[in-house]
Amino acid sequence: MSDCLKGNLDVETSLNEPTYVVLQRIDKICINGKKDDSLLLYFFEHGWKEFGGALHLITYNTKHELYRSTGICANFINDLMQTSNSRRQVLILDCCSSGACLEEWFIVKEIEWRY
Repeated sequence: MSDCLKGNLDVETSLNEPTYVVLQRIDKICINGKKDDSLLLYFFEHGWKEFGGALHLITYNTKHELYRSTGICANFINDLMQTSNSRRQVLILDCCSSGACLEEWFIVKEIEWRY
């Protein structure tokens, strides 16, 4: 995917960046999404499910005892994606406890089939 000329893709990668940088990058991508854009967010890292069921994504600077303020709440990402203009969205959470989001988020929306 890093060869944008082949797929006409804009690719942004966050690798070992502080939580606030990752959050701002995701926010910017969602805000700038156009109606006909396809938005793919892929998170490959650790996940921590708190007692109440919320999933927090762990970045390199997340502190275990302060995971709520130093990690990324998956619900926040969901909120950002819900407000994006991009109609086609995929969120892949490749982390422990990612299934914690399914019951809360699983909403089937109209699917357009194109052949």
